[in-house]
Amino acid sequence: MNQITQKSIEILLRRSFIEMLDLLHLNHDLDVRHVDSKVVDKEHLQSVMFTISSSNFRLILLMHFQADPDLLDKVYDFLKLENKDNMKQCYQDYVCELGNNCCGSACRVLGLAEYSTGMSTPVILENIG
Repeated sequence: MNQITQKSIEILLRRSFIEMLDLLHLNHDLDVRHVDSKVVDKEHLQSVMFTISSSNFRLILLMHFQADPDLLDKVYDFLKLENKDNMKQCYQDYVCELGNNCCGSACRVLGLAEYSTGMSTPVILENIG
């Protein structure tokens, strides 16, 4: 991949991520930062994988997130759920939907450039570290 393509992808993903964050205007508790595998292991982060693909390329995005009980309670309150059954699953669905919004934004921009794209179903990855 040449530098121009790489820079374009970085700009596209940054713009899409910012659009996703705009959907969270009520949630100011996010800690958005770049992480490497050591941080993922040390902080026991979970990861979800998203893909955007066309016949010419495939982008793979990894979003890392914490699953501590305090955050589960915040999502419970934010989503106005009626009971706490399956809270972990609801939280993971919430994170996956945020990522889908990010990927959807990227797909819209790529569509304007006349790329036909598709998105995969998000996949929660197991952290074996």
